[in-house]
Amino acid sequence: VEFAFAPLLPDKVARKLVERFPEGALREGVVGFDSFARSGEAVLGAFGDWYSLLVHAAEWRELSLQLLASLSRELGALNFELSPLAVGGYLELACQHARLFLLLGSVLAGPDSKGRLAAAAYCRMHQLVRLSEPPGWLDVSRFIVEFERPLSRLQADFTSRVRLRVADALVPLSPQLAAASDPAYLRSEAVLSPLCPPPKLPGSAAAAAAAAVATSTRSGLVAQQKAAAAARAG
Repeated sequence: VEFAFAPLLPDKVARKLVERFPEGALREGVVGFDSFARSGEAVLGAFGDWYSLLVHAAEWRELSLQLLASLSRELGALNFELSPLAVGGYLELACQHARLFLLLGSVLAGPDSKGRLAAAAYCRMHQLVRLSEPPGWLDVSRFIVEFERPLSRLQADFTSRVRLRVADALVPLSPQLAAASDPAYLRSEAVLSPLCPPPKLPGSAAAAAAAAVATSTRSGLVAQQKAAAAARAG
């Protein structure tokens, strides 16, 4: 994410916005305040999309954690054989949650982050131009503060709020995972070859899904080869 701060934010204004975050009590006495105040709609336009993204991210985070916590309680046995769709969705949601908030956290991390400054500038300008804090500011400011250290925040969310049960879901797949990590098995079954039949691991719904994807890919490659041969013959 790139932010165009100059010339919208004079250096001293930017420093004060970060120092006083999340209150954002930027006063007229600060050097550069008049220049900042005159930027009005330009500041709101420059950082409005970023602020909207943070609003939606903060909202989605709460909904995602609530759903993960509910699934952690309600799914008695996390077993791919018994409920492959539920377990697969559970693990996929956990991965998407981690990827999204580690990515956002990389922009928000640290007290001098540009993501924090852009949000603070948007909020203060919204107060100046529209005489109120922007919608969702309380949730956004809390979200930014919590993700100053994104990895620690995720660990806390997944252990205390969600009690994530990824290990429970992977235990039934341990024989398949062990086989799939054996170099001799990979060579003998030609697992990485797009032209050989995909291996079948008995009793694994995950392996069956992987086999279907591999079969589809292999069929596509064969079709492409036939089309190329026909074009050369013509």
